[in-house]
Amino acid sequence: MQIFGILGILGVIVIGFQDRAGEQIKYLDPHAMLIILGGSLAATLLGSKSRDFLKTFIHLAEILPFGKSFQKETQTMETERQKIETAWIEGRRGEVVQLGEQSRLASTRMIVDQILQRASNDVIENRFLALCHTVADDREGAIQNWELMSRLGPSFGIVGTITGMVQMFKSFGTSSNVGTTLSLALLATLYGIAFGAGISSPIMSFLQKIYHDRLNVIDRCQTTVKQLKSMS
Repeated sequence: MQIFGILGILGVIVIGFQDRAGEQIKYLDPHAMLIILGGSLAATLLGSKSRDFLKTFIHLAEILPFGKSFQKETQTMETERQKIETAWIEGRRGEVVQLGEQSRLASTRMIVDQILQRASNDVIENRFLALCHTVADDREGAIQNWELMSRLGPSFGIVGTITGMVQMFKSFGTSSNVGTTLSLALLATLYGIAFGAGISSPIMSFLQKIYHDRLNVIDRCQTTVKQLKSMS
């Protein structure tokens, strides 16, 4: 996959040096947009695993109203943790066992199993640490890619600016349209900053927040196991 990233970056440079004579100046410039988006995606592809690159965009479903599966699962984990805690404290041990058998969540089954087995604190910590690592393996790559793109956007804006300035200098003394090359130079910088600070960075922050919410719930699950085990 990295070879496609290298080819993509080379393609962005070629696009930047395309002749823009005769084009009209416009606020929405596909040429400049392609440099920013294409360059950022190509560089991200070059620097990440294929699986993480795909998850970079798959996890965007969490932004959609009907696609919040990870957030809903986190809420369910917390709800079932609270049910276990309440039932165990109130002496309804059979209800706790039933919940552990019926739940589809690994965290809930893990809580019940370790309470019933009176697992040592070391075992409890290792099991929940493994669960945290599973979540990290699924999410951290995508978060890092969005963080990378938040920095790459302005960088490729500079690429567009430089290529636009080169084309503008070539246009001096000719019949070429200097205005369109200057617009590429300025709009590429604008688009790069907007993409990095206005799109990629907020997405990274959002995905990071829901990731940390999951880790916090897992940490509460571990604490609950230790507390309830001491009561049995």
